[in-house]
Formats: sequence, structure tokens, C-alpha cells
Amino acid sequence: GGGGGWNSSGASGSPNGSSGGAGEGGGTGNPGGTSSNSDRKGTNGTGGLLVLYADEYKNNGKITASGTSGRYRGYGSGGSSGGGSINIFTNQETGIDQLGIITNSRYNEMLGVASKNGGSKNEEDNRGGGAGGNGTISIGEVRNGTYYDLKDIIEQDKEAYKNSVTKTGDSILSIINEDIRSGYWFFKVNNEEYPVHMYVIEGDQRWSSDQIFGDAGDVATKNDNAQNMVVVKVKGNVTIEEGVTVRPYYDELYGGPKGFTMYVTGKLENNGTIDNSHGAKAEGQDVYLWKNADGTYEYVPATGGAGGSSVGNESSGRKGNDGIGRQTGGGASGGIMGNGTSGSGGAGTSYSGGTGGGGGWNSSGASGSPNGS
Repeated sequence: GGGGGWNSSGASGSPNGSSGGAGEGGGTGNPGGTSSNSDRKGTNGTGGLLVLYADEYKNNGKITASGTSGRYRGYGSGGSSGGGSINIFTNQETGIDQLGIITNSRYNEMLGVASKNGGSKNEEDNRGGGAGGNGTISIGEVRNGTYYDLKDIIEQDKEAYKNSVTKTGDSILSIINEDIRSGYWFFKVNNEEYPVHMYVIEGDQRWSSDQIFGDAGDVATKNDNAQNMVVVKVKGNVTIEEGVTVRPYYDELYGGPKGFTMYVTGKLENNGTIDNSHGAKAEGQDVYLWKNADGTYEYVPATGGAGGSSVGNESSGRKGNDGIGRQTGGGASGGIMGNGTSGSGGAGTSYSGGTGGGGGWNSSGASGSPNGS
């Protein structure tokens, strides 16, 4: 790191990882830069080069090649040193065994805790030394003589897994009717693709307690859309007793899966509630339920009813448009107390009714977000 100054000038940091710059506050380096004040001598240390190779790899601790922060943190302090370079080569299996795995999440799980950050900036004063530049972390695998970043490896394995569980058919219902097992599948119908979390239950069922199908991997998070459609196939009869609710798993904040399907080969007798009142945060797509003999489809359109338009001063919100032809409905616009403009409602999608617009009290509201978010 370069040296700092107090009504004086500091020297630049030396090249090739050697000494930090001299000055009123010495820069960080190998060794730290000198100073006329021993308390302000630069800190020793810079981020280094780290190479790891392992056929199998599990990081439960920390891997670091960090830069070093300056010692003196006041006016005219020296700069911090830069982070290093971490390079990891491994043949560790990515463990892709289901659809809906988020590449960045699996990457972070496999990498573990690793730091290549530069030394920190002097936050005590805006005339102090700056932060060192962050270094780099590279983790990946050599396949067929070529190195691939771990994120590329994960994508390759996801694609290979998807191909191994892909089923193509005339419609979603016709694929479910096939001899299919529980697990994760990828349905392809009329150029649309549907990731599916499948439950196959053998024999007659009498449900006397609530039944919840699916899990957190099927639904949306703050940063990612919902991943899977949840399908329950019962090979037999189903009786749902009074007071019992059958539904998919959902997240309180980010909604449910990309649709919930119950397919019963025998008789379905419902004396309770079958519910999917938590639509998916996801882009809509045409959902081809059945192909008719004449080649037409029974399908849920990608786009639902339009949202209600915004309103102005002292007004109630406008109703969202009703769905037609298997559509979901649009969200309503917000109302306004006093002056302002409300947010319009969002359009529905195949997986969610439209979101509502924001209201205002002498203020304006934001429009409902698209795609059920």
C-alpha cells in the first residue's frame, strides 16, 4: 500500500510485493512502509498465491489469501495491501440429483468460506488510506483436458441430470398417466418445459390429517423464482375427511410452487379443502394440460387477466380483470386518500393471480410487480 501524508507526501508502494510506501502513515507491504512516527509504521503483509488440488474436496473451515489493513487508522494513514489469488482444482461431485438447484447456491456450498479481500479502508476518516484491491478465487475441474469453472461444471451436471429425467408427451396429464416414479422430472410438451416434483402414492388413501406436498426447493426465494410444479399421483381412490386441508408447501413471503396437480386414478371424494391460494413468484408460460383429438389444447395461458388501472385523488382502487379461458385474474389497483396516484394492479400469470397495486394517503403508490412477485 502507498504511504499516507499529513501536510506531506507519501511514497508509492513498491512493486513485486515488497515494502509499503513510506510516509506519515506507512503503507502496508513486505515489510510495511516506514514512518517518522513508530506508531504509524505500515503493517506487514499482502495477499499471496494459494493453489490447492484435491480429488475430493470439503471445506468446513476457512481458506484465505487476504490483504492486510493498515495499522494506523487516522489522518494521512497508509494504504492497505491487495488480496491474493486462490486457485482450487477438484473432481468433487456436484451432487445434482434434482431439478431446481440454484447454481450460485450450490457453488457457495461447495466452495465454503474463502477470502481474497484486500485490506480494509480507513473508515475513521475520509483522509485516511484506501482499501486494497480484492484478489480472486477460482475453483473448478479439468474435464477432457480442459479446465471449467465450478459454475460451468454445475451447469453441465444440471443439464445432464435434466436430460436423464426428461419425459416428452402430448400433454402434462398424458405424461402423468404413464408409468412414472416419485422424484424430480422434466416434462416437455409442445415446446414448453416444466420442471416437476413428483409424488407417486400406491393404493387407496383416506386422509384424516392435513397433507402438504413439496418443499422449500420448489418455491421462490428473495432472489430466485419458484422452481418446480408439484404433482401428486395416487394409484387408487382418495378420501379427504372433513376439516382436512390438502395443499402444496409454500413460503409465507414468496409464495408456492409453479402449480399443484392431484391426479387420482380412482375416485376422489373431498370432504375437506384442496387449496392452492399461494401462487408462484415465477414467469408465466402456457401450461398444456391436455391435447384434444383435433390437435387443439386445453391450456392455461401464460398471461392472466390485466390488472386494475391506477386511480387519482380520493378514489377507490379499480378491480382487476377477470380471467377467461382458464386464465388467472388480474390484481386490483390501490386506493387514494387525499391527493396522489395509486399503483396499478399486476397482470396474472399461469402460476399466479396478479399482484395488487399500492395505495396512498396524500402520496402515490407503486404498481404491483409482474410475475406474482
